[in-house]
Amino acid sequence: MPINFKRGFNRLFVLVAFGWAVYALWYLPVSGWHEMHDMARESRAACVSAASGEQTKVEACNLEEEKKLREIPRTAWSDFGWKSWRFLLALALIPPFAVYWLLRATAVVLRWIRHGFLTS
Repeated sequence: MPINFKRGFNRLFVLVAFGWAVYALWYLPVSGWHEMHDMARESRAACVSAASGEQTKVEACNLEEEKKLREIPRTAWSDFGWKSWRFLLALALIPPFAVYWLLRATAVVLRWIRHGFLTS
């Protein structure tokens, strides 16, 4: 049974492109959302350590943290507008298509060079 490299690499590319799309559409927004939560908690920790145990300052730190947490969207995607979705879709689709056609063009050029070395 001969090996069909074109079909095999196309299938491999589909899997890699799917992984990239998941990364671009899920991981990037969620990591930014988690970063906002981490920054709010780090800000509270710095505020509490600076308060040095004074109850009124600690309560002010807690109120400030609650305010910052309320400003963060409930989900990673709830604050996205049309512009953000277009950017994410472009980020998910354009790089895989560009890489695919770049690899196909490279294969054509390499095949052409190889045929130049072969004798008839």
